[in-house]
Amino acid sequence: MSATLVIQSHRHPLPFSWLSVCIDSVSSWAATNGFDYHYYGDEMFDLVDPSIRQKLDHRPVILSDLSRLKALQQGLTNGYQTVIWCDADFLIFKPQDFV
Repeated sequence: MSATLVIQSHRHPLPFSWLSVCIDSVSSWAATNGFDYHYYGDEMFDLVDPSIRQKLDHRPVILSDLSRLKALQQGLTNGYQTVIWCDADFLIFKPQDFV
């Protein structure tokens, strides 16, 4: 296990093909740097307690934010020293220069 975990998520299927380029750039950057990488689909929402998910059913943005926080927290709980969140539309242009 690496000391660093990089996380991304998006629903499937991806609504735009260009998102794959972004996701691949982050995954590749993580691998090049020896970081662990995890991609979540809609299963990320399972990290949130069902009663809270039900309350936030009509507030998907808040549910997504809470799910991201839970994913970050889970990474730290699992022993990672650093957990990095990158949105699905995050593109790394020059991975050799990105720190």
